[in-house]
Amino acid sequence: MEIPRSGLKTSGQELAEIPRHGFGAADDLGPEAGLFHLVEGGHRYDLLWMPKPGAKRLFVMLSGDAMRKKYDPPVFQRWKWAPMLPGHCLYISDPSIYLHPRLGLAWYAGTASYDPQAVIARLVGQIAQAQGVPRGSIVTYGSSGGGFAALRLAAALPAAIAVPINPQITVTDYEMRNVETYLEIAFGTRDRALALQLYPRLGLRACREALLGRRIVYIQNRCDTHHLEAHYTPFCEIMKALLEPNPDHGAFRRLLFDHEGGHGAAETQEIFDRAMRIVADWTG
Repeated sequence: MEIPRSGLKTSGQELAEIPRHGFGAADDLGPEAGLFHLVEGGHRYDLLWMPKPGAKRLFVMLSGDAMRKKYDPPVFQRWKWAPMLPGHCLYISDPSIYLHPRLGLAWYAGTASYDPQAVIARLVGQIAQAQGVPRGSIVTYGSSGGGFAALRLAAALPAAIAVPINPQITVTDYEMRNVETYLEIAFGTRDRALALQLYPRLGLRACREALLGRRIVYIQNRCDTHHLEAHYTPFCEIMKALLEPNPDHGAFRRLLFDHEGGHGAAETQEIFDRAMRIVADWTG
């Protein structure tokens, strides 16, 4: 089956045909698709559950920029890809985009006083266990800001696999003004250097040791020159302990492709298929 090339993002409000539920426990996620929500620490978490009968993998799908002029939270990315992904799909909207109507990108990194990472990691672990999915068969997946979140979440999940696409590696190195919007709303400053100094979780160097123990399929469009130079190259330096002379071996796989669409271009069918073959090899 071919991955869809349009309709990659959707608001929860547009999924009227999917039943809504409160989330009480991981066992609440049954054999049918559903939208679930819960509130922890004063923050709302929205989950889109799209199960697959008999699956032994769990894909945790994370979103990039929600583009608030077009979408209202919750927002789920690649929701139409669930039939093509070889496992259950758990889509998680970033809870922080509820903070302000201008905020569409928050990297799942929270605020000065709140980091949603622990809640998300706990939910994913509980849901995987309830579905009989081994920890080593949890796959975090996302592009751009969702790619940053996929890497960071994998660092918090023992044995998980990360598949980031054109991710930011250090939020404050991202060239777009979305950064200042987020920093001002969530951290009370527009100063990138100060924010990174005070909140190291805005960069993946802070979780380097955990990432060295994870399996990663890093997908990068070479035509996205900013991310190639300012994010992919520094991440390779962070992960140099895992670099193999042959990029088709080892725990850190790099799939580079060329698409004139630049940062906005999703992974190609060929790259997606290669990534899924690697995941299948790693998870059996």
